[in-house]
Amino acid sequence: MHYMVIDLETTIRNRGDESIGDFAASPFHPDNIIVVGGSKDDAGNIRTLFSSLPVAPPTTDILLVGQNIAFDLLYLMSDPEWREWLKTGRIWDTMLVEYLISGQERKYQSLDALSVRYGGTVKPDRIKEYWEAGIDTPDIPRDELEEYLIGDLNNTEIVFLAQLEEADRLNMVPLIATQMEARLATVEMEWNGMYVDKEILEVHKVALEYSIGVLSRRIIAEMEKHFPAIAHSVLTPNSSQQIGTMLFGGTITIDVQEDTGTRYKTGKRAGEPKLKREKKIITIPQLLDGDTYSTKGKNGMWRVDVGVLTKIVAGALWATPHDIAKQLLQYRTLIKDLTTYYRGYSKLLWPTDSCMHPSYSHCATDTGRLSCSKPNLQQASGK
Repeated sequence: MHYMVIDLETTIRNRGDESIGDFAASPFHPDNIIVVGGSKDDAGNIRTLFSSLPVAPPTTDILLVGQNIAFDLLYLMSDPEWREWLKTGRIWDTMLVEYLISGQERKYQSLDALSVRYGGTVKPDRIKEYWEAGIDTPDIPRDELEEYLIGDLNNTEIVFLAQLEEADRLNMVPLIATQMEARLATVEMEWNGMYVDKEILEVHKVALEYSIGVLSRRIIAEMEKHFPAIAHSVLTPNSSQQIGTMLFGGTITIDVQEDTGTRYKTGKRAGEPKLKREKKIITIPQLLDGDTYSTKGKNGMWRVDVGVLTKIVAGALWATPHDIAKQLLQYRTLIKDLTTYYRGYSKLLWPTDSCMHPSYSHCATDTGRLSCSKPNLQQASGK
């Protein structure tokens, strides 16, 4: 079998307040580049090059090997030749293969961990120390960076050859081949991303924020009827304690200012009464029997999750608690939509193409199921 091991060292410039997601070395950041790349073939030839595109696509009869190879491919796909290679190429991702041959037990195995398992060399942490100190890859001494890259190439080869032997023993090579094809497909999906019209997103976000404001004021107006001793500014539909107490009764502690009976004699506040802040416990009568609809958590507060509110909507015999629970369910749905899909998505849009480029993982679950994050487009597609 002919194979070629590849590895890339890149910049880490997706940082700070303007960062998209939390991946500093994201291949979609316009300022991130390949600093040095390398390859090692099955004849033992090592090639390293400090260049923006240091590795050419192999021929289709050569197996491309890499640790978490999707990262490298997403950088290389900026070149049309690599995008064409992706259609017929073959890969071996040592991180994903380890997950498969371990029966989904070893998730996200690092190259260091795999090197220890299969007899590789644990590299010194000098390069990682540079990165942790905020030193970007181009500013690391070239000889140290190249040594680090060659160490990765050698270790990846050692891991690959050991995994190949183990996969052959387990009769898993055909299965692994299908999973590598699936990984190539999700790499292309990550590269293409999902386009979002930012103007339409903003229009819908503003409309949603308005609806949330109207609904919030309605809920607070109802809460004021049951909390006459609490200032309007303190009430919020986001407080599970307040909602639970309003529906199922109980006590609640508030801060109040009591008149001490004396007045200021001098200064700007001369003649004004002196006040002292004290805590006051007030009792709120129940609208509903808590034991019928809810249970108390470890903190002693009534639970008012979606299940409880849904039960009230279905079972409450009079209008007030039914309407409150219905409005709260609607409010929480709108809040979730706003934070997850509108504010959340807007933070994941790359300005270069107005796309979200999610991360698909093949080695995250106990069952082998594909997962997606930042954002979870599997979840969004089912909404």
